[in-house]
Amino acid sequence: MEFLNRFQLELYELVCGLHEGQKRKYTNLPYSTYPLEVARIINSYGADVDLHIEIALCHDLLEDTIITPFKLLDKISKIGYCHDDAFYVVESVLGLTAVFTPSNYPNLNRQIRKTMEAGRMYNVTVQAKIVKCADLIHNTSTIVKYDKGFAKTYLKEKELILTAIKNDHPIWDDANKVLNNAKEELLNTNQLETQ
Repeated sequence: MEFLNRFQLELYELVCGLHEGQKRKYTNLPYSTYPLEVARIINSYGADVDLHIEIALCHDLLEDTIITPFKLLDKISKIGYCHDDAFYVVESVLGLTAVFTPSNYPNLNRQIRKTMEAGRMYNVTVQAKIVKCADLIHNTSTIVKYDKGFAKTYLKEKELILTAIKNDHPIWDDANKVLNNAKEELLNTNQLETQ
């Protein structure tokens, strides 16, 4: 957390409170460690001046907690962010929040929903696209390590997302490399298991 400034640290405390009691799948770590790791990945690219860290910290709040966009905007503003910055963070988090979910679209199968979600990601903010790349970098190794059966599906879905969010930031290239390395690792594992 040493890379967080005073406002980001206060925002992270809010994130921890909202994710309290939630655990990460596979590792059972407190869920709040996950957005911090995504923020740490973002920070390694020196992108802490354009609200990337804030978006990374908040990126799952609307999807996985009870906070609403308006309440999140209010909380971020009360921390001390100007209204425009707080609004941009919430807008980006909304862009990262899945729309084509089973509960919203029960008649669509997973493949169709994920394809539509990838198409929607084309129009999210540049900062949201960069956070999505960091999210992919963080999640891919965990899923390949702990859930090889699901990993094949996951990697196909993330390939669609990466195509939709392609940008000039170096993190996109790194996310693409991580995805390709994971596909290679999965292929090698499958080959070893069939021998």
